[in-house]
Amino acid sequence: MTPRFSHLILCLLPVLAQAQSITLKQCYSDAYAHSPLADQAALARMSAILQDKNLATRWMPQLNLSGQVSYQSDVVTFPEIGGIAFPDIPKAQYRAGLDIQQTIYDGGATKQARTINELQSEVQVQTTETDLYRIREAINQLFFALCITERQKEVLATVQNDLRTRRKPVESGVKNGVLLPGNLESLDKQILQLDQQMLQLDAEIRSLRAMLAEWTGRQDLRNAPVGLPDSLPALPDSLPQLRPEYRLFDLQSQQLDASAEAVLSQARPKVAAFAQGGLAQPNPYNFLKTEFGGYYMVGLRVNVPLTNWGQIGRGRELFDVQKSALDIRKEQFEQGLVLSLIRDREQLTVLDSLISRDEDIVAIQESIVKQAAAQMENGVRTISEYLSEVNALTQARLQQEIRRVQQVQARVALLTRLGLW
Repeated sequence: MTPRFSHLILCLLPVLAQAQSITLKQCYSDAYAHSPLADQAALARMSAILQDKNLATRWMPQLNLSGQVSYQSDVVTFPEIGGIAFPDIPKAQYRAGLDIQQTIYDGGATKQARTINELQSEVQVQTTETDLYRIREAINQLFFALCITERQKEVLATVQNDLRTRRKPVESGVKNGVLLPGNLESLDKQILQLDQQMLQLDAEIRSLRAMLAEWTGRQDLRNAPVGLPDSLPALPDSLPQLRPEYRLFDLQSQQLDASAEAVLSQARPKVAAFAQGGLAQPNPYNFLKTEFGGYYMVGLRVNVPLTNWGQIGRGRELFDVQKSALDIRKEQFEQGLVLSLIRDREQLTVLDSLISRDEDIVAIQESIVKQAAAQMENGVRTISEYLSEVNALTQARLQQEIRRVQQVQARVALLTRLGLW
């Protein structure tokens, strides 16, 4: 392998590692697909299709086959008139017939029922989407908690490596009699304490990764690196209506409108064609025809509701009340959203200010630690004073890394609330 090719591989390693990092957006999509709620949307659509097919059959001819065998104690008899004898009506009677009815006009009832069925399905699907969207909040908490914990471990590992590097001159000073043995022991104690802290962080990292793997169904999350979002949309000045709840409110409003229109269809006339025919003895339309034979009747049937006792008016009023209640819920949702956004924006502003000061604090404390290290080697300062400054630097670096992640987390939380992420 040539030196140039080796150098190219080393340059590409960070890029390849970054490309293999699991992003927050991937966690969202995997959590959506892995959630049991994902199946609800498909089931709701399937139910709507089946129900729509059932409603469409209202326009198909309705066929009913009927049969009857009876024996009655008395029948009508007619006396002989002018030498004309009337046939005897049999007491044992038989009838088998077929009734056919075809709806011609139903006042728009079927159309409205199909519309309501479709809207009900969309409401169920959108309700599922709204519930799935809330999963993002849980994923955000776990994802950024993992990022913070891993950053904390990185800072502690860096401090521990610095102390191990510093241990060599301290050990040399103890051997040469320049420093007391207690100095080396204090340094070793600090290194061991850092080991303990990193062991605790390792346990927390494993727990967070296991929970993320359970949420997303990705077992590689137990080991794969995770990367913070590097490009986030700009924050808008106004409140965009992009949250899935807004579409849910709109669909629920449309569903109430369709239900109100369906109430009106109850007052409209209904027209249907019908036909009846069959075999009977005696003929049901001519009881003097006593032999076994056929019969039929065709016609149009009109049904016009004349009274509803105010049910239609009250029904429409009921849906108006429900729409008003829906508007109140929408306003309450927007109010809660605005209050949350005010808090998130203020938190983001504070974090921006703190981070700008963290850089100065870390730079100053690094300089103090360097001076303390040099003074310790010259015997001017004790190891305890040096370790105190190292601890102060560790805390400053930890706060800096935590706030950097919290800054991204606050922006993501804000964008998520707005429906932009």
